[in-house]
Amino acid sequence: MIKVEDKILDYLSRVENNKEIFTGFSAEFHIASKINDIIKVSEARNLSVNSLNEQMAFDFLPDYPKNETSWGTYYGPKWIMPNEEGIMIEYPSIQRINEDTIKYWTKRATQVNNPILKYRYCDLLLDFSKKISGKNPPILIFQNVIDSAISIVRNSLTSELDSIKKLKRALDISLKCKDDIRIESSALCMIDLEKRIGVDNKPGLWGFSLKSLVLNKSRKKIGLNDTQTALLIKDLEARLARSEDIHIIKSAATPLLEYYSLINDEINLRRILLILKGTYESDKRMNSEALITIHNYEEILKIYQKYENKFPSLKKDSEDILKEMSSLNLDWKKSMKKVSSSVTIEKSKIENYVNIVFGQNNQYSQRILMGRIGTIFIPNRKTLEERLKETAKKTPFNFLITTQVISEEGYHVATMNSLDDDYEKHFNHFANQDLTFQSLMISFIMEELRKRLSEDKVIAYFKSSLLFKNENSEYISKSLNAYWREDYLISSHLFIPLIESAIRMLIKISGGITIKANELGGYDSLLLHQLLKNEQIFNGVYGVLGKNMLFYFKMVLTEKLGMNLRNDFAHGLNKSKFLSSAVSDRLFHILICLSLVEDRKN
Repeated sequence: MIKVEDKILDYLSRVENNKEIFTGFSAEFHIASKINDIIKVSEARNLSVNSLNEQMAFDFLPDYPKNETSWGTYYGPKWIMPNEEGIMIEYPSIQRINEDTIKYWTKRATQVNNPILKYRYCDLLLDFSKKISGKNPPILIFQNVIDSAISIVRNSLTSELDSIKKLKRALDISLKCKDDIRIESSALCMIDLEKRIGVDNKPGLWGFSLKSLVLNKSRKKIGLNDTQTALLIKDLEARLARSEDIHIIKSAATPLLEYYSLINDEINLRRILLILKGTYESDKRMNSEALITIHNYEEILKIYQKYENKFPSLKKDSEDILKEMSSLNLDWKKSMKKVSSSVTIEKSKIENYVNIVFGQNNQYSQRILMGRIGTIFIPNRKTLEERLKETAKKTPFNFLITTQVISEEGYHVATMNSLDDDYEKHFNHFANQDLTFQSLMISFIMEELRKRLSEDKVIAYFKSSLLFKNENSEYISKSLNAYWREDYLISSHLFIPLIESAIRMLIKISGGITIKANELGGYDSLLLHQLLKNEQIFNGVYGVLGKNMLFYFKMVLTEKLGMNLRNDFAHGLNKSKFLSSAVSDRLFHILICLSLVEDRKN
C-alpha cells in the first residue's frame, strides 16, 4: 500500500512539473485542498511528520490580521474555534512548528523550482525561522520569495486578487532588504498587473498601484518618477469621470483624495470631494430609504472631517453637512422593521415571586420592604459577564460581525466591532438588554407596591430619608402622586431631577466634590456623569453592592448603550420612551435605592 506521504509528494511532483491546473482564490489554497483530500481518502490516523509538515505548509493563511493572534507573523491559522470545554483551539498552530519543521521546509525549498512551491516554502521560512530558531534565514530565501512572487504574477499562475497580495508581499520584503533592483521589479510588475486586470466594475482590481507605490510611507525608497505617478493618477481620474456607480466613484475618489492631500493640492482635493458629495446626494435610494440617507450623509461627513485638520477651510463644509443632516425629515417606518417577541409566565409563578419579595401577611416593615425591593433588581456585573461569555459561545457569529446601534432619530449611537475589539460596548449593550427583560418583573413588583402601600405613606417615607429630607416637599409629593396615579410621563420627568439632586447630596455628605471652577471666575455644579465617577464613595456607602449599584445607575441614567434616561430627558431625545411604565418603574426603583442611605449615627 502506498503511504500517505508518498501520495502527497507524488501530487506535489505534478505541481512541480506544471501538470496541475489551479482553481480557487490561490494556487496554495488549491494545493491545500488536494493534500487534505488525499489524507481524507486514505483515512490515515497517524500521519508521518513529513506529511504533517506538508499539510501545515499549505494550510497556513497569508496576510493574517495581526490582532487575531499573538504570533506577530505574516501567516496565521486556518481556523480558531472553541472546543467542548470552551478553550480556543487553532489550526495549524505555531506551537506545532519546531526546528525539524524548519529544516524540512528548507530542504523542500532547495528541491523545488516551481515558483508557487518555492514561494510558499521560502515565505514560511522567512516568517517563522526567527520565531523558532532565533535567527533569520539566508538572504537567498528573501530573494526567492520576491522572485517567485513576480514569476507567479507574470505567468498568471494564481488569481488576480492573490496576485495583488503576492506583489505587495514582494514589495514589502524588497524594501526591508533594501534591494533596489527588486524594489523596482516589484513596482513595475504591479503597474503592469493593474493595466492587465483593471476593469471599472471590479474596484478591487485597480487603484492598488497608487496606494502601494505612491501613498506608501516608503514612497521615496520606491522612487516612482513623475511620469509613472501621473499615469496612475490619470487612470483613476478617467475611471472617476466615466462612472456613475457610487461604489466605483468612491473607490476611485478615495486614493485620489489621499494623493492630493499628500501633495497639498487643496483645489483638486475639494474638486474630488464635491464630486463624491454630489454622487451621494444623487443616489436614488436617498429618496426612499431613511437608513441609506443617513448612511450616505455620515459617509461623506467622515471624509470631509478626515481632511479638515490639514485643510481648515473644509470645517465650514463639514458644518454645512451636519446642518443638512439635522434638517432631514425622514420616514423611518419604511426603513425599520419591527421585531417583537412574547413571553408567557404562569400566574402562579408571578404570585410566588411577589410573595417572596413582600413576604406573608405584611411581615416586613415599610423600610425593610423598600430595602428588599431596592436590592433585588441590582444587576451583578460579574454574573452578566459570565452570561455574555456563554452567549458568545452559543452564537459566536453575532459577536464577530460589526453591529450598529441606532437611536429613534436614526443616527448611529455606536458601532461595535468584534467582541474582542469592543468588549465594553458589547457588554453594556448586553447589560441593557438584560434590563429590558427584567422590566417585566419590576412592573409586577411596583404594581403590587402601589396596592399595598398608600401614596401618603410612601411620600412620608421619602421625605424622612437622608438624601431627600432637604428636598422641596411639594416636588416630592407631586412626583410620587403622578406615579401612584400611573401618569408615567409626568412622574418620569419629575423623578430624573430628583435622582440627580439626591446623588449630588450623596457625594456631598460623603466628602466628595460636587462643583468645579468655571471660566467666569465662579463655580459650576458637576453633571451627573461626573458625579457617577465616585466609585470609592459608592463602595463606602453601599458596601458589597457599591460597584454593582454604581454600574446600575450609569446603565439606567447616563450610558449611551444603556437606557440613558437622564441624557435623553435633558436633551429631548427618544421622548416616546417616557410614556411607558417601564421607564417610570426603573426610575422609581433608583429612588428606592437612594432612599436606603442612612446616617451612620442611626
